[in-house]
Amino acid sequence: MPDSSWFQRLRQTKAAQILVFYLGTSWVVLQVADIVVDALRMPEWVMPVTLLLLLVGLVFTLATAWVQSLPSTTAAEEAGEVPDDWEVAPSDMLASLRAGQLPHLTWGRTILSGVVALSLLFGGAGVYVALTGRPALLGPQAAGASEVADGIAVVPFEVRGSDLEVWREGMIDLLSNNLDGVGGFRTIDPRTVLARWSDEVGDDETVDLDAALRVAGATGARYALVGSVVGTGDQVRLSTTVYDLDSGDRIAQARSEGSAEEILPLTDELAVSTVRGLLDALGRDAGGALVTEDLTTESLPALRHFLEGERLFRTAQFAESVRSYEAALAEDSTFVLAMARVSDAYGWLEDIDSEEADRWGTAALERVEELPPRLELYVRANDALINASVELLPDLREAVRLYPDDPEAWFLLAETIFHLHGPAMAPVEDAARAFDEAVALDPGFTPYLQHVADMAIMMGDREKAQAALDRYRAVAGPDAERFVAHAAIGIPLLLGTEEEAARAVDAAREADARTLDLLLGTYGTRTDRFDRIEAVLAAVAGEGPLNRNLLWSMGSRGAFSQAEAFADSGTVRPFDRLTYLARIGAVWGASSDTEAFQSLLDPANCETNAACSVYLAPALAQTGRWDDADAVVTRTRALVDRQMEAGDSSGLIFADVAEGRTAVVRGDDARARRLLDPWKDSYSIFGEFARSGLAEVARREERWTAAVGFYSGLLGGYSRPLGLYGLAKVAEARGDDDEARRYWRSFVTLTAEGDPERTPRIREGREALERLGG
Repeated sequence: MPDSSWFQRLRQTKAAQILVFYLGTSWVVLQVADIVVDALRMPEWVMPVTLLLLLVGLVFTLATAWVQSLPSTTAAEEAGEVPDDWEVAPSDMLASLRAGQLPHLTWGRTILSGVVALSLLFGGAGVYVALTGRPALLGPQAAGASEVADGIAVVPFEVRGSDLEVWREGMIDLLSNNLDGVGGFRTIDPRTVLARWSDEVGDDETVDLDAALRVAGATGARYALVGSVVGTGDQVRLSTTVYDLDSGDRIAQARSEGSAEEILPLTDELAVSTVRGLLDALGRDAGGALVTEDLTTESLPALRHFLEGERLFRTAQFAESVRSYEAALAEDSTFVLAMARVSDAYGWLEDIDSEEADRWGTAALERVEELPPRLELYVRANDALINASVELLPDLREAVRLYPDDPEAWFLLAETIFHLHGPAMAPVEDAARAFDEAVALDPGFTPYLQHVADMAIMMGDREKAQAALDRYRAVAGPDAERFVAHAAIGIPLLLGTEEEAARAVDAAREADARTLDLLLGTYGTRTDRFDRIEAVLAAVAGEGPLNRNLLWSMGSRGAFSQAEAFADSGTVRPFDRLTYLARIGAVWGASSDTEAFQSLLDPANCETNAACSVYLAPALAQTGRWDDADAVVTRTRALVDRQMEAGDSSGLIFADVAEGRTAVVRGDDARARRLLDPWKDSYSIFGEFARSGLAEVARREERWTAAVGFYSGLLGGYSRPLGLYGLAKVAEARGDDDEARRYWRSFVTLTAEGDPERTPRIREGREALERLGG
């Protein structure tokens, strides 16, 4: 029979009431904790630890109730031997602990212990969040919810099963392509996601949900898509879950199962289910179905080769990536994205003028409508770049506005301005910013760094150029040095001391043909140190055609006596001397009265060569021989008309530019504008002559915005001094002294050895710079 005194004491503890009260309080604590954990993106272990502390607290609460119900406790309290019910008495508690005894249990001590334990838990979790840089501490915008609306970041999948590892990152490409542009959603570029993943996670293959969501938030996405690929035997199960990074809620799930050989159709099914789940959750219209083969390939071997090519391309292993892409195309000759990528790789491996790049680019263009709109634009833009067309430059500017997280969009914009600098008619700063944006979004994509170094050299920033070159070397694959060898020479040549430059000239003399071509082609007319480029030309030209470039360079910087002496050396062809006259006329409004040059100004020249007249007619006009200039123009127009009657319109640019440039010299601005404007987008030397004429006309007419565009388009050629002069004049006319000072400084540096007696513009530039304070 039970001891009645024990039940009496249990009733005295009021255990039932205390238990009910404690459980109710614990429920409130858990609800508050859940809200705090979600709001601050605290680690997943916080809630289980909270529950554990509440269970421990329950034991101490019941023990305290029992102790406080004992008659001996009441007597001891009255005698002052132990603290009262609600007293904490910290000194007494510490004394008990030092004596190795459990402190006397009071309600005050029990409640305080619970508060301290929970405070330490949540305080420690808060410190953990701060130290790990979780986006929640920075607010919703840092997590990306308001920064890029409706962006979805697909993070690397969890993979379990043999021969499935390729899909860890491969699913990012597949699902990103599938989901992009459907139902108002867009996907964060896979390169951006992988770059952030590398920063946050590294090579760790086991990543908890919290870390995966943190990576997605760091990309600026609104939503995160996490998933898994699980293989069992010959079957595979794909699953996705989409989280709203603003609220932390799980908003959509999808799953597809089937044979491992049918993983691409399964991905189609998974993508459709995922999008529909998103649309259902957010109340949007689906807007069409998705088909993976339109975006990639139906061949699993082809896709494997393609993904390997992507990996190699990232580290500038262009030859190896070409082999992988071509292996993919051998498996599936209709794989459009592989065609586009192998074209791009050949462009890096060989040159932008590569026949293989053009062949594969043309093949991709024939099937380009099979790609989603964004990729279609990139293929078309790359083809336009290969064909020296700026037609899609406005579309690329719009692409970076719509997809600011896409490094490929930024890079194509930068590439177009960089390579087609003349017809692009954009400031060099536009290309530099676009390259920087691409690198910031995907710092592990090695090829970007080559042009970052190039741009820094052109802009005179040695520290940035060297840093980009060092980063390239640190991450590039084997044999990648040859793609930046020109930059390694260019830094000391153009940004170093005189002694460094002399050693760089020696290095250029010993360089292979590709490196020399890149050195001269990249920097030859795009810095203010024409004199140092001339030292390289003089060292390697010999009797070859580079002597023409050397003559042009001397004339462009106003060193007329030096140029004319070189022309008399016997190493320069007569036609090249004629082109020199046309150039100094276009840049300086000057000519040469030496017999060697005047003898070239014979109207009988160029009778059967329409291109020749572009040089001859303006040169005659520059010396005031208007009748002879007009005769050359009339004869050229008749020649071109006969060619056009035979179906050949290629000579029209020669007739128009010859007549238009002559009109510029005459001051007939309306006629010049009508004839030259159709050719302003030409990448040829004749397009450069058209832009230089249009620039002068726009400045004379005070059309400042147009003038800035035309003059900017001259900064990458032998008309660079005219571009700098015009931009400085426009800046002064607009009252922008800082901008004017910057351009005058470059102009004066470039023309330091020029002859101010032969062209007043050199003297004007020096006086203007002094007037503006240098």
